[in-house]
Amino acid sequence: MNHHADIDSRAALWLSVSALMREHYGRENLNRLARETKVGPGTAARIKAQNTSVGLETVDKIAAHFHLAAWQLLVPGFDPKNPPALQAVSAAERRLYDRIMLAAREIASEQIAPYGATGAGNKDDK
Repeated sequence: MNHHADIDSRAALWLSVSALMREHYGRENLNRLARETKVGPGTAARIKAQNTSVGLETVDKIAAHFHLAAWQLLVPGFDPKNPPALQAVSAAERRLYDRIMLAAREIASEQIAPYGATGAGNKDDK
């Protein structure tokens, strides 16, 4: 079970920003964060409190300051030493996905007899 699924975006943002401050500043420092990212001190405090939303522009400013993309700050379990990355799907993975989807559509379109029914047109029952 993924325990990160229970973390909302405000909590994920704060945990990420807090981790970045500890990594880059040695401790949490909201005044320095506000000054260096050019967001208001009240905004930095709201991020920490997690009780109101902040705009995407704010998340963008913080992410850019730390050379990250905004979405990375919203990933639960963010680690500043190993930020999340998107992995491209290979051509082989794309072909496999397409084959699975085709098979799923074929299965979904078939008329299937209820489980345990006999003689319902299933050629293997004969």
